[in-house]
Amino acid sequence: MSTTATPDLPARHYLILAANLSAESLASALADREIASVALDTSGLSPASLREAAERLLPIACAQDIAFLLTDAAGLGTVLDAIPALDIDGVHLASQEVYAEARKKLGPDRICGVYCGDSRHEAMEASEAGADYVAFTPDAELIHLWAEAMLVPCVAWDLTDDQKTPMEAAGAEFIAYRL
Repeated sequence: MSTTATPDLPARHYLILAANLSAESLASALADREIASVALDTSGLSPASLREAAERLLPIACAQDIAFLLTDAAGLGTVLDAIPALDIDGVHLASQEVYAEARKKLGPDRICGVYCGDSRHEAMEASEAGADYVAFTPDAELIHLWAEAMLVPCVAWDLTDDQKTPMEAAGAEFIAYRL
C-alpha cells in the first residue's frame, strides 16, 4: 500500500509553530483546517521558554488528537529532555546525523522525523535507520521521486502559500508551513 498523496488521498497539513504563538491563534488555525501534526520551532528558546510555549500550546493540539513535536533547534539535549517530561509526541530533527541518539533516548513509540534538505541520500539513510518521516525542501521533482519509490512518508517542509499545491501534486504526504 502506497502512502503517496493522490487526488483521493490529499497531503495532510503539518504546522510549524512559532514559540510566541497564542493558544487562541493555534485553536483558530486548527478549527479552519484538518491538521495532522504540529512542530514547535524551538529556535532561540531557553529550557524554561520551551517549557512555557509547550505547556501553552500542547493542550490545544492534544484536545484534537494532533501530534505535537518539537524541533531540535534549541539543542538536542534540551529538546530530548523536554519531550518525556511534557509527554510530547516526538521530535523533528534538523539532520539525520543525530537520529540514532534521538531514537535511543525517545524509544520506538515517539515520532522521530528528519529534515533532509534536498538530499535523497540523507533521506535514504534516515529511512533505513527507522525515521518515521523525512522532510525535504520544496522540490517537486525530489518529492515525486521519493513518493513514487519509498514507503517512508515525506514532508514538503516550510512551504509558502504558492508552493502547497505543487508539492501536494508531486506526492508529498504532508505539507508543512509556518503558522
